[in-house]
Amino acid sequence: MKECIESRTSFIPESTSWYGRTPLWKIAVAVCGVNGCVDARRAVEDILSDPECLKDIQALVLAIRALGKIGDMESAKAIDGLLRRGDAAHTTEFGYWCSEQTIVEDSRWKLELAGFEAMYRLGLEKPEYLKKYLSDRRGYVCRAAEQVRRRVYGTD
Repeated sequence: MKECIESRTSFIPESTSWYGRTPLWKIAVAVCGVNGCVDARRAVEDILSDPECLKDIQALVLAIRALGKIGDMESAKAIDGLLRRGDAAHTTEFGYWCSEQTIVEDSRWKLELAGFEAMYRLGLEKPEYLKKYLSDRRGYVCRAAEQVRRRVYGTD
């Protein structure tokens, strides 16, 4: 797994679904996090500073979530460093299925909520990354922030 992540292979497994077009190395990041593959920690941390990965919000969110399971305090500090950077990807482009029009959304909330939860699990509490999204004007962002709050602090 670690070697797959390090290689950043562009191979995309065949999929029966139209949306299943994720490169194998990103799948390996998620699998390492879910399965607790601590030996891949350094390879996943490297994603947070890789110039190519800094352009890819999906890769960054996957790495942050994986580190929340396999990381340590050093990983938490690397996540915090990423969130403080101004050059990390933070937009998502959505296309309409029936037209060529696209919408670009500021998705920094995805990075910061994933980062807040991962850092909290690793012993570094940064509530500022959560608080601002609990009252975001976008309802779906508020709901996501509330789900993170419940996972971290419980259901009070």
